[in-house]
Amino acid sequence: MENLKKRLLDSVFLSNESNVFLLNGNIAQTVQLLNQLNESLLLEKCYVYNTSSACLPTESFYAAKQLVYQQLDKLEPQHSNLLVKYKKPLFYLMPWLKDENDLFKDVSLGLEIPQEQNPTSFTLSFVYQVINGIINFLLESARLQSKNDKVVFIFSNIDKTDFSSIRFIEQLSKRANQANFYLVGSYSEEFLPEKYSTLSKLKAISCEDIQSQCERQLNLEVKYPERDSIQRHSYHEKDLSTKYANLLSLQEDSKEMAESFKEAAFFSKRNACYEEAIYYVDILMDKYWGFFDDNRKAKLLRLKGVSHVLLKQNDIAMKCLEESINLSNDRYFKAKVCYIIGSFITKHIDEQLGQEWLDKGFSHIEGLKDKQAVTERLWLNNSRALYYFKNREYDRAIQIEKDNIKEFNLTFDSSEHLMTHAILNYNTAYALQDRGNYDEALSYINKAIDLVPSHLDLYNNKANILQAMGRYEEAVHYYDRVKEEGLPKDEVYLNCGNAKASLNIWDEALDDYNYSLFINPENITTWNSRGYLYYLTGDYFKAITDFEQSLKINPKYIPALLNRALAYEAVGHFNNALNDYRIIEEKNTSTIELYVNRASLYQKIGMLAESRADLKKAIELKPNQAEAYVNLAIVYNEEGNLLEAKNMLIKAVMFETNNPWIYFNKAYIHKALEEYNEAKSEIEIALKISPNEEEFSDLLIEINELLHQVGT
Repeated sequence: MENLKKRLLDSVFLSNESNVFLLNGNIAQTVQLLNQLNESLLLEKCYVYNTSSACLPTESFYAAKQLVYQQLDKLEPQHSNLLVKYKKPLFYLMPWLKDENDLFKDVSLGLEIPQEQNPTSFTLSFVYQVINGIINFLLESARLQSKNDKVVFIFSNIDKTDFSSIRFIEQLSKRANQANFYLVGSYSEEFLPEKYSTLSKLKAISCEDIQSQCERQLNLEVKYPERDSIQRHSYHEKDLSTKYANLLSLQEDSKEMAESFKEAAFFSKRNACYEEAIYYVDILMDKYWGFFDDNRKAKLLRLKGVSHVLLKQNDIAMKCLEESINLSNDRYFKAKVCYIIGSFITKHIDEQLGQEWLDKGFSHIEGLKDKQAVTERLWLNNSRALYYFKNREYDRAIQIEKDNIKEFNLTFDSSEHLMTHAILNYNTAYALQDRGNYDEALSYINKAIDLVPSHLDLYNNKANILQAMGRYEEAVHYYDRVKEEGLPKDEVYLNCGNAKASLNIWDEALDDYNYSLFINPENITTWNSRGYLYYLTGDYFKAITDFEQSLKINPKYIPALLNRALAYEAVGHFNNALNDYRIIEEKNTSTIELYVNRASLYQKIGMLAESRADLKKAIELKPNQAEAYVNLAIVYNEEGNLLEAKNMLIKAVMFETNNPWIYFNKAYIHKALEEYNEAKSEIEIALKISPNEEEFSDLLIEINELLHQVGT
């Protein structure tokens, strides 16, 4: 038995490939081996979560709930700050906990966000945020209980889990390496089901292989654990899952059965369990379709179609939605479905075809002026504005959004459709922000916040606008406010890290980047930003490692290639840097930073002609950027062409009037040309802008001495 334990421990902890370990065999074998592993891990003082994945068909996130139950029983009152940090994902997962757990007594959940007719209320990205919040809660709470770094999640029978728990286990597997924990799963089927698209790529170890390597054969009869035997907690989920599951065993064809399955479908969709929603609609279409009239069939098909949309199952989604329109005789309903189709096609398939579907939506409610028709028109117009925004026709997008707000204010009073009203202001702010109209964007986002003060994304967007305006301290304030609201999002920590980096608060910026990657290790922007922080602080090899991680996820990510080239240059690996620039040039010849940065490297290694050619290309791409003119002036100066250097600096100062180094360079060239009075004027301007720069003062002293020598 000791050999068996050692083999299992070695399999989990000594693998060089992954922190995810899959065990394949019959139920008796896998349960026995998992029990042995669990015992061994506890003896090794690892922190172990252990649960069965077998569940009822509609018990969404069953596996996640079981693990949370285990942990809540171990937390002490002094750990309530952890509940505050993760209150939102815990609440969305198990809303009844607030009434059943004393640790929640002092936890305020804030205002609930109204969902009214907002088609973007639940998305898969929102589901992933909840999942990541739960994973972080489990990992952090485990480390409160144990000083050992090893945290292990054990799931038996992962092939028998419910639809939504699949998401949880998949996200766990993606996070395992980066978050430094281990996931062990077992399954009894010959092949892991395709629904585990992530896990199915990993190699599983069979029970027979482990047994043969230990030179033992397990002949123990192990009873398969019943679901009730693993529920040691006192909490009870207040949903309808048991009712729905029991229906599956009945063969009765009745209107009551049809209504129950319809209720199950809508219940699953409302809770963002899209596979389950599809599952129940398919049951209805197969056995109970005759109990519904065409309008109710249309609504069920829309539900199924939207669920397929959110799961990115495009073809079947379109068929369901088109059939939904054909069945319904409700003009408002047809307009709403056209909005869904048009928005989806515009974003994912064909922009022009998407606009045609929006036109159909407008046609269905043409001539109708009641409130419902106005609501549908607002959403159709909103999608059209997003189309123009995507194509950088900002003025048209902004005008549509402003007209939308005007029509809303003429139709509804201040207490109606708060979320819709807020989203219209939010989208207007977003377009204005990209247009560069930051002050106006800020006014619209503030209106949205006044309407729905509990919507965290609004504060995040306000912080983004403030950061774009250079108001970094204010931006950090709002990022921190979002972070404290208990639904951690990787982009919030990323953006907060960027703002702190701009304030030279390096340690705190690094903490934010680290936590962003802890939440989402596949965020290429965070890897790139953290790498750039390392670059700025002189830790070049760490910077290169982070840039490489970003490129491992997306080899075409140009910012990481540009930054890695800079880091290579900093450590003297010039050929590697030039190779990165070559890759960028092959992918995108309109990247101005490529030519400016490569020109600087060419200049450093004495390839002045190549540097000059790159800078001319940069000026051709962006003729109003001062940096390229300054750098070209430096190249001309090194080549001895002082007059061309002076001409470049004259152009540079036209585009950037407050940069003291441009005036310093102009003064230097004038001095070299023996134009001492002009040199003195330029360096005095530089000192006026930056009076404490010692190099400027030294040059002024030198110029004054030269003036004295020539008697001027």
